[in-house]
Amino acid sequence: MKSNRPLFVLIGIGLIYFALCFIGPKDIFSLDIKMDLKTNPEEVFQNINNLENWKQWAEWQMNVPESEFKYSRQTIGKGALMEFDLPKQGKGEIEIIESQENTFVKTRTFFNNWDGTTYSEYSIKSKPGGGSIVELKVSNSENINFFMRGILFMNNSSEKVYENTLLGLKNLDELSQKY
Repeated sequence: MKSNRPLFVLIGIGLIYFALCFIGPKDIFSLDIKMDLKTNPEEVFQNINNLENWKQWAEWQMNVPESEFKYSRQTIGKGALMEFDLPKQGKGEIEIIESQENTFVKTRTFFNNWDGTTYSEYSIKSKPGGGSIVELKVSNSENINFFMRGILFMNNSSEKVYENTLLGLKNLDELSQKY
């Protein structure tokens, strides 16, 4: 007599995954982080506003071979565009869509395999006594693909993105202090 147990287990796993996709947060990368940096706003701005500098401070781009990034337009300011093909994050592009000298940079990041677009807003303010205050707000412009939400939810991606973002901002401060 043939057992139906493997079929029931497979169906059960499918139902659990479907439930995770359904209940998983739609805005998986929503962040609002404020951090004091030792560097002046001009230096911080220069490193955020130049996509070629990101591989020196953005945690998800560090220690990745140069060939994984392609710049198809200018690299600095509004309109700057970088395409990436990274083993862990997949393929996509990041574009600076707004830039206000020494105070604000807004980026759009699109991940091909997630069908998701994420916006990041970096507000940079001068801190009394020297240094800067950087506030970073990250949000999705649209829901991430239904099935991808389940994967991101199961992998605790929101916490990993938060931790990597904090490390990136610390790296940004260190890099900015070198100039």
